[in-house]
Amino acid sequence: MNVFYEDEGELRVAKILTQSEQSMMVETPFGKRVKIKRQVVIFEFEYAPFEQFLPQAKTAQTEIDVNLLWEASPTTDTLDVKNLALEYLGHIPNFVELASFYLAIFDAPIYFYKRGKGLFRRAPEENVKAALLGIEKKRVQEAEKQKSLEQIQRGETPEWLKSHYHVILYKPDKNTWEYKTADFIATSLGLSLPQLIVKCGLIRNSHDYFTQKFIHDHITPEIGLSSFDKDTFLAQLTASPVAAFSIDDAFTTEIDDAFSVQELDNTHWLIGIHIAVPALGIHETSELAHYARLRLSTVYMPGNKIPMLPEAVINCFSLQEKQWNPCLSCYITVNKNTFEISDRTTKLEKIWVEDNLRLHDLQPYFLDNDVVASHAYQQQLQILLHLARYVADQRGVNTRPQTHYIDYDFIVEQDRVTITQRPRGSPLDTLVAELMIEVNSHWADKLSQSHLVGLYRVQENGKTYMSTEPKSHQGLGLKKYAWTSSPLRRYVDLVNQWQLLRIINHQQNNCFAEQNEFTEIAKSFDITYSTYLDFQRNMERYWSLRWLIQENVTTWQAVALRDVNVRLNELPLVLSVKGVEKLVTGQHYTIKISKVDLWELKCDCELVQ
Repeated sequence: MNVFYEDEGELRVAKILTQSEQSMMVETPFGKRVKIKRQVVIFEFEYAPFEQFLPQAKTAQTEIDVNLLWEASPTTDTLDVKNLALEYLGHIPNFVELASFYLAIFDAPIYFYKRGKGLFRRAPEENVKAALLGIEKKRVQEAEKQKSLEQIQRGETPEWLKSHYHVILYKPDKNTWEYKTADFIATSLGLSLPQLIVKCGLIRNSHDYFTQKFIHDHITPEIGLSSFDKDTFLAQLTASPVAAFSIDDAFTTEIDDAFSVQELDNTHWLIGIHIAVPALGIHETSELAHYARLRLSTVYMPGNKIPMLPEAVINCFSLQEKQWNPCLSCYITVNKNTFEISDRTTKLEKIWVEDNLRLHDLQPYFLDNDVVASHAYQQQLQILLHLARYVADQRGVNTRPQTHYIDYDFIVEQDRVTITQRPRGSPLDTLVAELMIEVNSHWADKLSQSHLVGLYRVQENGKTYMSTEPKSHQGLGLKKYAWTSSPLRRYVDLVNQWQLLRIINHQQNNCFAEQNEFTEIAKSFDITYSTYLDFQRNMERYWSLRWLIQENVTTWQAVALRDVNVRLNELPLVLSVKGVEKLVTGQHYTIKISKVDLWELKCDCELVQ
């Protein structure tokens, strides 16, 4: 005796070896012995050789019109398959024919719903129609998918991809036909989705993909703001009697700081550090302030940047040359001979900025031994440099071991990149950095001495973070430090500036009613700022690799770092050397470079010497 039964979602046959009330031991056509429960048995039959039973039933199944079978089926809850076969055939079905009907119904889930082992129910007409429409839709979509693949192989771009690529790349819904089709085509061509979009000419390259992906994931869309009335703010302010000048790199448009030098008397200079004051025009609860809080910082990358504030605000409050500009000034009284500081005062005012000086123009005038060569601002620059050296000495930085860091400047013009080195700690670099540290340190003191909350930059035990508590900054050698000198570029500086204006105006309340808001700002700034820096580093890596391609570099000099990593000379690029177990740290090597990958941001690197 044989058995026709259902097991693991399939209809099967087997030869009965032994049986009990609850189960059977059977042998499959392949000679395998298995134990099955009686409840999975559909019917028992005699047939020899039983191995041919199922193939013959499947052959008979092909003669059955499933649609006609469905139409002939009663709408009762459970079908009597034997009676249905009798009605369809016009005679009592034999076991092979009966099995063929079970197979036909089993393989037609659109027309017949399964209700148990060997039990089925006729699907409602509306459900069948909907399912058939779905099948037809899928058939059409599959045909369109194949057509789109062939189009792209011919160098054509399907219209649906032109209109949906941005969503597919930056906000994908993997259940949509467009995403599934793009993924199918990319896989068929051995590409990633971004590479497919580049192949179709919808974005230019991996650089554009990285940038747009970052913007989509992290940058608040621009706010509509046409202009800011600068004259309104200037009219409220007293004019400084001295003209100022700024020092920035060639591409800086958010000019946050400027300097001035006055002779106070025969023994003292009055040094002015003037900071742009957007807090004067941005109310802390305004839509514009909320926008700045979402962005939190300007984002920098080679050849481009994403400002924190709208252009209209920058144009109003940036310390532009040949203009009167609102500013928050820190005036420092220093001894002409010793540069000892005897007084510091803070004042909200307007100042005339005579010149926006640029680093690359000034650098040649700074000679060895801290001497400034003949220049229109020679005296002011020399005085400021001496003051910078003095405040650095007071912090004790000159007593520490000196680490010589290199900064790298990227200039991108018409898709060509130039990378230049700028040693950190040069006289000009020291001048600007130390005076910013001075004003940030002083205003941190001012914030901590008031009853208002400040946002402080803390560095302790190797960790650097924002805090509402005025803790030490070990790297700078300061008991407290706050970022206040870049309010056009960093939201925490803007918040501190709101607080400083309250101190100046003798206001008793914080700019935010709840202190936990300051804590939340500190936390979110740390996270966001780290994300922005990671993106900047990745894009610098991209352009460094791009430079290798541009200059056809195949071999280069490098210095070993740790393990198998090397830093390329004259480039901010660290690579891993293949085929070696360990390199001698500090040793110089010649390396071979190949297979530069601008998607994975890596290349093959092998030791030549």
